[in-house]
Amino acid sequence: MKTNQITSVFTLVIIFFLQVIGCQQQSIIEIQAPEPSKISPKPAPDANNLSPRISFEKTVCDLGDVGQGTKNTCEFKFTNTGQALLKIGKINRTCGCTVFELDKKEYAPGQKGTIKVSYIAGKATALRQKHIYVPSNDKDNPKVKLTIKARVVQLIEAIPQGSARDIRYTTYAIRKIRG
Repeated sequence: MKTNQITSVFTLVIIFFLQVIGCQQQSIIEIQAPEPSKISPKPAPDANNLSPRISFEKTVCDLGDVGQGTKNTCEFKFTNTGQALLKIGKINRTCGCTVFELDKKEYAPGQKGTIKVSYIAGKATALRQKHIYVPSNDKDNPKVKLTIKARVVQLIEAIPQGSARDIRYTTYAIRKIRG
């Protein structure tokens, strides 16, 4: 029992001693703000830290209803909004029915460019969605996905046969139309 009391008293003395020492050390530490004249300005941006940035006006082109087998075009306009030379790599497409055209591969800061895309609709009537991937040296957006949407429909033409006096009783010859 005496051992427990001695241990308890000893523990309390050590705790008290540590608190006193800790308080004295805290009172010694002072935080001094640097004088305004000694604050160094931020360094100017290093040429190695400048990077290009590709910014498209839109990344989706909806062609709406298109006829079977027709050729349809759209444009994707972009700007190099970065501070270094933008380099565009090999553009990939998901289907042979899309053909693209790009005038050049390098764009200076602020320079604009256009990717012209032609979509040749197939024979099947359906909603279609095709993609083109544009790789570049933009570190934040190294591969941009451009989307072409279209609804392929069958175009038809109705030609009245005979007299058109009473449209209710007129028969029609219907033929398919190609774009």
